Amino acid sequence: MAHIMVIAETDFTASAIDQALTQRGYLVTTATDFTHIAPSCAGLIFDLVVLSINIRSKVKQAILMQVREYCPNVPILDMCQPGSCAEGADYSLTSESFEALSAAVASMLQKDRGRKTRIS
Repeated sequence: MAHIMVIAETDFTASAIDQALTQRGYLVTTATDFTHIAPSCAGLIFDLVVLSINIRSKVKQAILMQVREYCPNVPILDMCQPGSCAEGADYSLTSESFEALSAAVASMLQKDRGRKTRIS
């Protein structure tokens, strides 16, 4: 089961994304207080980080840098408005629909699995 960190500006948005992804079988950890990113990355292993669409651009860029610092190998999906996606994200999604998010997450995780070689 893939573990996804969802970073959102509000509890409402984090909860909505959490619910949508949990219903599709993912384990989700949310963060709305951006000071929790470093401890979460230090204590948990994530397969993907999702930045929600409602985070202001300058804040999103700072969060992206923090995620890169503490979780350097985790792919990042930026949910963004067209033309305002964060620089440095691995993937961008310009739709707010949960179906599009789920499809993007599944695709990203499949691509990431293809790149990694696991040794048993």
